[in-house]
Parts: sequence; structure tokens; C-alpha cells
Amino acid sequence: MALPPRYNVLGVGVSGLTLASGLTGGGKSLTLDNSGTATFNGVVSGVGTLTGSGGGNLVVNNNISAGSIVDSETTTLNGTGGAETITTSAGQSYTAPVTLGANTTVNSGNVTFGSTIAGGDNNLTVNSSAVSAFGGAVSGVHNLTTDASGSTVINGGTVTTSGKQTYNDAVTLGAATTLTSSGVGAAGAITFGTTLNSGNGGQGLTVTTPGT
Repeated sequence: MALPPRYNVLGVGVSGLTLASGLTGGGKSLTLDNSGTATFNGVVSGVGTLTGSGGGNLVVNNNISAGSIVDSETTTLNGTGGAETITTSAGQSYTAPVTLGANTTVNSGNVTFGSTIAGGDNNLTVNSSAVSAFGGAVSGVHNLTTDASGSTVINGGTVTTSGKQTYNDAVTLGAATTLTSSGVGAAGAITFGTTLNSGNGGQGLTVTTPGT
């Protein structure tokens, strides 16, 4: 399915929607004002700005590429074949809770998770050329990895994984923070690849792991 060529921005108001096949944006933007459950089963590509609003639920069962994403809906990232990849040339913002139903890779400029992340024991990899911000508690993730090219801000207070936490970029604490892994040995390593800044007010840091 392609967005109509006569629109630069297409707004759709629904109380539930399932897109069984792919969606091609042709550089045009899509605003989905959804109060029910909207499901993307096919690949979403070429959308300018993808906006999810309306207080509903967004279920993503395939990969997404877009200019940017502004998502205020409760979101589940299921991907396809056990993996989800979301790529934007600009930023990604998720202000409602996010659940991972698959190993998820996010490629972007700024990446903001404004609420909680429930990992479902899946991996989360954030490749950001700017700032990766975790605004809520992160729990249930297996391995959490950030790349080296940007920076990370942890505002949510807790990050809990069953595996590794690897922060390859500079990390700033925006709140008193507890990092916890239940992984044993190298599987539970919590690693800072570069600087760690305690933020304004000298936020405390507690690291708990049986790993190395």
C-alpha cells in the first residue's frame, strides 16, 4: 500500500486498524490518531514522519524505516522472525510504555524512551548518533547495548537485565540509578566504554551483578 501522492501529510482517525501488507510512504508523513489497537504486519518504509497518537495501542510486527517517529501510543515491537529493526534518519520518540516482543535494534539520531521498557527477555540495541534517553524504568531486557557514536542519559532510575549492559557511549545519570543484571560471569557484565557523569546534583549509582 502506498500513501496517496496528493497528500504531504495523511491523517487517519481510527479505533482500530490492521495493515496486513506493507506500507510505502514515498517520503510523505502519516499521522495515526488511534484509540483502539493499530497493527502493522508488513514492512513500513519511506514514510516522512510517522506519528502515533490517540491513546491507543500500536503493534508492530515488521520492520520500519522513516524520517522520524513520534509515538505516544502504548507500543509493542514484535518484529518478524524474532527480530525488529526500526531505522530513522532523524529522531525517534516514544512517550508511552514500550514492550519488546523480539530482539530489537533502533537506528536513529535522538532516541527518547519517555516511559517504561518491558523487555520480555529480548535484546535491545540502540544505535544513536545523538542522545539516547531512558526516561522510565527498563526491565526484563536480556542484553542492553548502546553504540559509541552518541551519548546516553538514564533518567528512569533503574535498568534491569538478565544479561549484559554495555554502554559504549558517554553516560549521564539524570536520577539516582540502580543497574542490575542477573547474568553470571561474563554474561552479567555491566560495562561503561567511556565516561560516566553523575549529572546535576551528583546522582548516586548502584551496580548489582554476579557477573564480571
